Amino acid sequence: FRIVFVIINMSLSQIKFSYDAVAVQSLLVQEIGYDDGVPDPFSGEAYFLGFGDNAPGYGWAVKFTPSSPVAKILSAKLYIYSPKKDKFEFHIWNDYGYNETPGDDIIPPITITPPEIRKEMWITVDLTPYEDKLTNFEGNFYVGVIQPDSGAIYIGMDNSNPDMNKTWALFGIAH
Repeated sequence: FRIVFVIINMSLSQIKFSYDAVAVQSLLVQEIGYDDGVPDPFSGEAYFLGFGDNAPGYGWAVKFTPSSPVAKILSAKLYIYSPKKDKFEFHIWNDYGYNETPGDDIIPPITITPPEIRKEMWITVDLTPYEDKLTNFEGNFYVGVIQPDSGAIYIGMDNSNPDMNKTWALFGIAH
C-alpha cells in the first residue's frame, strides 16, 4: 500500500521540510498447525479419534500456543470423519480449566453439520465474526469439538513429534 503525506505552504516564503517514517507490518497471517496433513494410526488401523454413537458431551480439544500476544484467530481447520453427517459443536476455550485444561468458552459454540461426503475431509470454520473476542491472547487456548447428542464425529489423529502431547479428551459436558 502507499501512504501519501501532503504539506501545504500557505505563506509566500520557501519552507524546507523532511520526514522519515518506519512502518511495522501489523497484519501477518500465520497458520499454527500441529499436523503434517496425514492422519496417523493410533491403535491398529484406526486413524480417527471418536467415541462412537451415544456419547453426548464427549469430544476432543487441541491446545494451541499463539506466536504473539497480539495474535488473532481468523479460522480453524478440522480433519473430520462423520459417517452419518452428524452435527457437532465447535468450541474455542481458554486454558483456565483445572491444571491448564480447557476452561470456559471464549466464543459461543458453533453448530456445524458436515457436508454429505462419506469420507474424511478438512472443514474450515470462519471465525472472523468473532475476531473482537479472539485476539490479544495471554497464554494458550484450545480448539475442539463436542458431540451434542447421540451422533458420532471422529477427528483425524496425528502423533508426529514434537507436538503429539497437545490433545485432550473431553468426557461429558463439564469437561
